[in-house]
Amino acid sequence: MAAVKERKSALVISPTHAEGERVTAQIREKLKTSKQLGADERELVRLKNLQLTEAERTDARSYQAGQVVQFHQNAPGFRRGERVTVSGHDEQGRVVVRHQNERTATLPLDKAARFQVYEAKQIALAAGDMVRITQNGFTRDNQRLNNGDLRQVKGFTPEGDIKLSNGWVVPREYGNLTHGYCVTSYTSQSKSVDCVFVAESSESFRAADREQFYVSVSRFKEALTIYTDDKPSLLEAVSKSSARFLAMDLATKQLAVETPGQAEREKPQQIEQAPEPEIRLAQKQVRHQGPKGIPLWKLHQMQRAQQMHRAMFQSPERGRGMER
Repeated sequence: MAAVKERKSALVISPTHAEGERVTAQIREKLKTSKQLGADERELVRLKNLQLTEAERTDARSYQAGQVVQFHQNAPGFRRGERVTVSGHDEQGRVVVRHQNERTATLPLDKAARFQVYEAKQIALAAGDMVRITQNGFTRDNQRLNNGDLRQVKGFTPEGDIKLSNGWVVPREYGNLTHGYCVTSYTSQSKSVDCVFVAESSESFRAADREQFYVSVSRFKEALTIYTDDKPSLLEAVSKSSARFLAMDLATKQLAVETPGQAEREKPQQIEQAPEPEIRLAQKQVRHQGPKGIPLWKLHQMQRAQQMHRAMFQSPERGRGMER
């Protein structure tokens, strides 16, 4: 809040959605106390993508009553953009959905690539709230809403629609939005702001690693603050890399343990028998690898993360350090 008062751009980052929701609740309480949020708070529908795979969406057992299905492509009996609610299953085990006009239909599971499944939740909004768009869509007057956009709520129309600070009006049933105060490390990629605040408590350490932490701490221009309840364990967690070896890396490692004579005898024979395209691919991969078979771009990222660790935890002049 102090950064915003100084007219600085700010971003709060957490590695998990669960911790992000707790941080968001605390931020909103502070904003209410300081009267930066309006007194007229409304409960609206928020759609949480269940992230079901296409295979899971073709399985009738994946569906429960109350879930919402939204089509992003036309399907037999359903239009693009149409939203239906799961009612349950019929005697044959098929998924039954209900249209807005209360008409029921069977969900075409063989067209699972054309829709997504959501859980209907509630979101509390008031004038002054920041919201983040979670899926492309359109306002009442056909202004485009892009996934990831941050917008501020100005108020509500007499019909209950959301009025944004730029004058756009979002339908109250839009659903594809969430509070815009805290984002995950993944969502923060490509963003750059003046002040970054990282919330990474011990409850999120299982999702922490070197790559995730590097993304979080490299978003700031002027100041960085890290909040944790266990500094030593955080340092240990973010010192580990989640980089995975490729089959080529394992083959190179196996070749390294062979005796020099055996490697010299077998390597030329393997290259002679390999088709030309495979030789070019192998040469290209080796050319872009560093020590231990790690791709150079990943090696550079790891080295940058190590530099960030030293800058934050050994040099108090860099950013604002770490708080616990």
